[in-house]
Amino acid sequence: MTTVLDSAKGIAEDIFYVGLGFGVITFQKAQVKRQEIKGMLSKPIQDAEKQRDEIKGKLIDNVLKIDENLDKTIDGLESLVSPVEEKLPESIKEIVTKAKEFTKDSRVQFRQRLVAAK
Repeated sequence: MTTVLDSAKGIAEDIFYVGLGFGVITFQKAQVKRQEIKGMLSKPIQDAEKQRDEIKGKLIDNVLKIDENLDKTIDGLESLVSPVEEKLPESIKEIVTKAKEFTKDSRVQFRQRLVAAK
């Protein structure tokens, strides 16, 4: 024979399992909604990333063009300065030569990093 206590226990179990079922269904719905939102946002995010990459590429190209023009300018300046440089004392010539080498090396590294970033 079932007693009132057994009936109450059965009802409590049923309520627990129904609540658990609702929790699982609610979680699944949340997951589906998350996937839908992720799908809706993925295209705009991809578009933004594509635009960012295009802008980055154009920026690097422009900086490389500026660097190329700077090379021409430096070459022109060196041709103007070289007669004066030849008249400098040896110790100062060495300093000037080292400074030129350093700037050339720095610019080469800068270019390499730009090209690698592209």
